[in-house]
Amino acid sequence: MNNQDPAQSTMIPISIHNEASERIQSPLPLLSSVSMIAHQNREENTGTGVDPFQRHLSILDPLSDRVSTILVWKNLTVLTREDKITEFFQRIKCWKKFTPKRQCLLNNISGAITGGLWAVMGPSGSGKSTLLNTLACRLDVNTIVQGQISLNGGPYNNAELKRIAGYVMQDDLLNGHLTVYETLMYTAELRLPRHFTRQQREKRVQEVMFAMGINHVKNVIVGTVLKKGISGGERKRLCVGMQLLNRPQLLFLDEPTSGLDSVTALDLVHTFHSLAHGRSPEKVVTIVCSIHQPQSKIFYLFDSLILLKQGNI
Repeated sequence: MNNQDPAQSTMIPISIHNEASERIQSPLPLLSSVSMIAHQNREENTGTGVDPFQRHLSILDPLSDRVSTILVWKNLTVLTREDKITEFFQRIKCWKKFTPKRQCLLNNISGAITGGLWAVMGPSGSGKSTLLNTLACRLDVNTIVQGQISLNGGPYNNAELKRIAGYVMQDDLLNGHLTVYETLMYTAELRLPRHFTRQQREKRVQEVMFAMGINHVKNVIVGTVLKKGISGGERKRLCVGMQLLNRPQLLFLDEPTSGLDSVTALDLVHTFHSLAHGRSPEKVVTIVCSIHQPQSKIFYLFDSLILLKQGNI
């Protein structure tokens, strides 16, 4: 990770990603080098270079051209834009004139995500959610984004992002009157390709419930304020499972452990670690999540850490 102010730069690599990060000034060598590292790792883990789950799940995989996910951003700056209400009052003659200051949310940062389980940490207001939303193309219209973002060496846009990425918000937005199975089936009907049959969708839902550890509550309703349903940890697993239905290459999680007890949070991050390293029936997915005050056991499950302070990495 590079930044103009070395005094405020902190990058804590926990795995092989530091080798690629040192070459961030040259994105093309970075992409080729990281692709080679990812290929070598797959060769070592499988012995033959073949995904051990590929034969079992290839029939239901809507993404036949899957590659190692490499997300690179360079000189990324995010500023707030003067809203229309402020512009209106500025035109009123009797209104006190003032020059609104644009707030710098991210300050000329560069970096690369090359696979595995990543944590985005920092104090409140440091830009964690802004970085996550910028990389996920979910920023508000009243923001100005400057810099370059590339995905697997190609263009980075909403169409490509919707095809290969998923995003789980901090707040759960679920229909409390549906069961876990009904929620996943409803999502599968909307998100999976049209050529999928009913049996294929049901099989995909079963695989996701098994991978996320919620198969035992598949017939339990999600629950509402007035009617008890599944627990908070199971709700979060359900939200992640909804995004896993179309097998994304990249998954963004906004504070997934918020509101969970320490045991449930640890168990949830263990599941993320398994997804990021192919130790589950799901294909390997790159996971980037913002997190607050993780316990040491959770912290050491992450492969790499992005540490933010006042919009700087």
